[in-house]
Amino acid sequence: MITCQSCGHDNALGTTFCRGCGTRLVVDFQSIEQSVQSTRVADLDHAVLRSGRSALMLCTFALVCALIARYVVVPPMPPTVSPPTPLIEVFLPQEAAPAK
Repeated sequence: MITCQSCGHDNALGTTFCRGCGTRLVVDFQSIEQSVQSTRVADLDHAVLRSGRSALMLCTFALVCALIARYVVVPPMPPTVSPPTPLIEVFLPQEAAPAK
């Protein structure tokens, strides 16, 4: 991007006139070098973002496949049957209580 000297608007490389104010752009070697460097950094940022999105989509796909396998392929567990527990008297009956 080439910055306009009068208004500061960013213009694409190769633009003759500013898209913001219409003045003629004066381009020197340093501004072209900065534009190319910023384009490289932006391309690298986009590549990292794309790879992150790809990794996230791959993890989401694996999770969905695991959930489908869990509920479709694996049979449900049978219900547990616990044996009946005997009722134990915790307190002594009234007639069996010791006298004081």
